[in-house]
Amino acid sequence: MVPLRLLPRLMPLLSVVTTVTAQQVQQDLLALNQTATVARVDGELGGFAPRYKVRLGADGFEFTAALGRAAVRNATMTIGVTSIGRADSMANCPAVAPTSSGTRVEYDRGVATERCDVGVTDMAWSFLFIKRPAGSGDLVVRGRLHTDLTITEEPEGLRFEQPGVGGFHMTRVVGIDANGERVDGTLQVDGDRIELSLPAAFVDRAALPFVLDPLIGSAFTLGLLTQPIDVQPRAAFDATTDSYLVVWQGVFSLTDVDVYGQVISRAGSLVGTRIPIAVAAATVEHQPDVANVNPRSAFVVVYTSGLATAIVARGVSTAGTVSAQFGVSTVNAQAATVGGDSVETPTVVPGAAVCVWRATGLDALQATAITVQRNLSLTVGAIRTFETGVGAGAPRISKGGGGTRRFALAYQRGTGTTSPWLIVVDLAGTPITSPLPLGPGGMLARTPAVDGDGSTFVAAWDDDALGQQRQIVARRVEFAGGVGGLVAGPIAPIANAPAVDDRVPSVLWTGGSALVAWWQSNAGNTAQVRSIDPFSCTGCEGTFLLGPSDFNSPGTGCAAAAGGGPADDALLVWNAPQASNPNNSDIIARFWRSADGTATTVANGCGLGGVAHATCLRVPNPDFAHRLRGARPNTPAFLLQSLGQESDVCGSCTRVPALAGAVALFVTTDFEGNAVVRSAIPNNPALRGLVQFEQWLTLSSTGACATFQVELSSALRLVLE
Repeated sequence: MVPLRLLPRLMPLLSVVTTVTAQQVQQDLLALNQTATVARVDGELGGFAPRYKVRLGADGFEFTAALGRAAVRNATMTIGVTSIGRADSMANCPAVAPTSSGTRVEYDRGVATERCDVGVTDMAWSFLFIKRPAGSGDLVVRGRLHTDLTITEEPEGLRFEQPGVGGFHMTRVVGIDANGERVDGTLQVDGDRIELSLPAAFVDRAALPFVLDPLIGSAFTLGLLTQPIDVQPRAAFDATTDSYLVVWQGVFSLTDVDVYGQVISRAGSLVGTRIPIAVAAATVEHQPDVANVNPRSAFVVVYTSGLATAIVARGVSTAGTVSAQFGVSTVNAQAATVGGDSVETPTVVPGAAVCVWRATGLDALQATAITVQRNLSLTVGAIRTFETGVGAGAPRISKGGGGTRRFALAYQRGTGTTSPWLIVVDLAGTPITSPLPLGPGGMLARTPAVDGDGSTFVAAWDDDALGQQRQIVARRVEFAGGVGGLVAGPIAPIANAPAVDDRVPSVLWTGGSALVAWWQSNAGNTAQVRSIDPFSCTGCEGTFLLGPSDFNSPGTGCAAAAGGGPADDALLVWNAPQASNPNNSDIIARFWRSADGTATTVANGCGLGGVAHATCLRVPNPDFAHRLRGARPNTPAFLLQSLGQESDVCGSCTRVPALAGAVALFVTTDFEGNAVVRSAIPNNPALRGLVQFEQWLTLSSTGACATFQVELSSALRLVLE
């Protein structure tokens, strides 16, 4: 370490930092909900597909088509086989437990094997005969049928319909032998009896084995009455497996809503098939949210369950295993949001997430820690109650707490006129700051969202205080310690076109920048996303359209950094109508890589040297600034920069920038120990890829490097894009 007087004289600072790439959005859109699976949930075997689900028990199967909220009840049909055989030699079929392999479920019926193959669009229901049935006459499969749907005979089979809403088909019976010979059979319903048959002549000559094969599915809706089936996606990232879990709700009817999930790798491939998370019959399980618990390499999924609106949770492994349902709250609760622990080796609560919800009966917010055990079971800590009697609602928590395990919680106050607020809680759900109003009172400001790294947060909300269409605004909030320790930056407009209605923002903290996504509800129903500097909230990369128009929801998702993964990468998700069926929707995913450069911490600070920040390191960036946070207040400081790297130790301090060719700029920290050096990055492509090291030196009479009476901030390695 050299005395400060020997540092190079001050000179104008030419930034040599840049970002990664200006084209950061992959062009391929990926539908996550177009898979089918067979799984055992809460001890019951079931098949789950985009437009139907089927319960498979010893008494037969129960098929339910997804028709959306326009259906006041489920469109369901149950069938249990009672006998199989030739017309003169029928054999009874007692109840038998099914077996499964992949997406096929089988029943051993003695004379035949009953099979249910769960496909993406339909369920193939068939009977395999490896021996020719004894006796003579037509081959008959007889069963009991129960449904309250209207059944209509059609040339292609039977139509099961909930009048005015929709339903599904059962195709006519076909016989197929080992040589591929095909013959039409018959399909008849008489009251509560269903009968499938093949003609005797075919059965007598069929090459073995042969199959009796109808098809169930092709769910349909009528008119435009039905709202989208798969909606409200949320996402979280697991660093250990380098993958995201996306969850959403599937609407079967007004009284039956399920929660599903899908794992997707950061490389862009689906991992396994859809995961049935909460699929109880005739139960409304909705408003899902998900967080990663990195120490367990697992996820916590929370949702609102039942008419009593209790908050419940399940653990989900990255392999698709789902834990038993665990009650988090009592009745009169809704809108749960959850953030996870991204630290790999925690020292506080191993494997925990923090869940916050609105307790409607108390007019309050409540929070608790949800701990994931090694066997994926869950436990819940003490419940904290706060923000009572102020109409607090619509809570959204930051996805990860960073190394500090601090989570920002954004919510709205009020019932008529509303305003956005923010508070910080710890991993146990305990508030550790006073509530902070994000905007002035008297506004109609709604649906606030937030994300951050545990120390710096970005909050965004929609606001129509000007009496125009809603606009999206954002604000930086920093944790400064102490009970009231929140400091907010200026409010910045993100989307404020007067004639465009922008609403329902989401925030994703990607490290060097933040993403704000929102929905333009009166401009073709498009979803937009903008990359912003997390300190100034000014544009970092501009505004992008996520995909085609006619979106049904705003974009949301998760940054990999929230789960302890790499900076810059994120997954954006939303639901959009299918081109072939506008009454239904797909869960769409798109990967994002922020073009904001790389700022890597290569050495920690010492004493009260603070933390160095450099965000949106891209060419060009006229608003770029070097920042120091949390250093000694009201103290002279130098920003030391160099193209080379050293490792000079003095006491507990390590200086990283090489002195040869270094430059330094003098400033004074403010009363919070913060400092800013603004330095526009010019529009010079030659700067891209250059590497720079920087570190802040603050004066101190008793510094950690006492020989030279200085303290050092963390040191950064900067790479421009």
